[in-house]
Amino acid sequence: MLARNEHSPFQALAIGTACRTVQFHPEVDEPIARDFVDRRQHLVERALDVAEAPYGARVLANFVKGFVAAPGAAR
Repeated sequence: MLARNEHSPFQALAIGTACRTVQFHPEVDEPIARDFVDRRQHLVERALDVAEAPYGARVLANFVKGFVAAPGAAR
């Protein structure tokens, strides 16, 4: 396990030395998420709040720096 939060003990995982996975979608920012919610609001009973993940950009940058672009990373 590489990361966890109050919602899930498995936010990021390492499988061996060549596989990393994250539970969230780092490519989805607040405007994209807002659009998803707005288009599907009719499917839920209450209004949904959307906010930028406070550490999402940092997690993604650390993932790229520490795994994707790391010396010896699988290509």
